[in-house]
Amino acid sequence: MSRTRPSPARPVLPQRPTTGPASPQAERERIRTLLLESRPDLHRRLQVSPSGALLIPLAPGRSIEIGRMRRRGVARWVVAAPTADGAHLHEPATLPAVVRTVLAALGRAERQDRPAPR
Repeated sequence: MSRTRPSPARPVLPQRPTTGPASPQAERERIRTLLLESRPDLHRRLQVSPSGALLIPLAPGRSIEIGRMRRRGVARWVVAAPTADGAHLHEPATLPAVVRTVLAALGRAERQDRPAPR
């Protein structure tokens, strides 16, 4: 009969925390931070809706909304920006692109809301 040797004990290594995708809340806060770095004046206007979307109120009854929406089976960030005949839904691919889209929409809205020079 053959004898089996016991295998030496393997040291237990500490597990590193896994780095998975950021939570929607963490991504939302990153978007907020990037917006405020570009436009500190948004500090008082930027709001979080009950659904968790970021809102930038504009003229009465209008706003820019930054939220997550399931599109093509994947939850992604979208920007709903007002237009003359309703709203346009943008689907930027990255968080910095979300911020660029919001800033462009905000610039357009602010130009439209300015009174015409006399």
